[in-house]
Amino acid sequence: HPLRAPFQGGGGEEDEEEVLDDEFMFNMEKGPGKASGCTAVVALLAGRELFVANAGDSRCVVCRGGKVVGMSFDHKPEDDVEFQRIRKAGGRVTLDGRVNGGLNLSRAIGDHGYKMNKDLAPQEQMISAMPDIKRIVIEPEDEFMVLACDGIWNYMTNEEVVGFVKNRIEQGKLTL
Repeated sequence: HPLRAPFQGGGGEEDEEEVLDDEFMFNMEKGPGKASGCTAVVALLAGRELFVANAGDSRCVVCRGGKVVGMSFDHKPEDDVEFQRIRKAGGRVTLDGRVNGGLNLSRAIGDHGYKMNKDLAPQEQMISAMPDIKRIVIEPEDEFMVLACDGIWNYMTNEEVVGFVKNRIEQGKLTL
């Protein structure tokens, strides 16, 4: 099954639970996950290496010496790579930047209604959960990082968020 190919182990045979999961997803008519989803941003600190993975429009920034280091970027349908994947999967991007007139982002967890093409792998679907991953080495001048969903980024720039947090730390209203 093309959906499972990237995830199969050495045995080569799918177990019954995986087959049932695939059947459930592809036969969804209504219910949780068909028309709902979320974005994600996660960070992993391993020694001095910081890895950040994001899918959607949740975002991570690091404050390095008072300046912003962007650790992620928003996945928007009008971006060339995203647009091409959406089109190849049989979708379209409307003039207002929405996939099939619905979502205004191109990567998300859930939203299975956009992931119904049985001939495509998960990363090739109209909406993909495949994250982008960025890595940096933490330096002594790195002060903090912020991980947040689009609720904040829709109203504040990366610089405004870092300034807001930095100001409150300096005033003693936030502690690290």
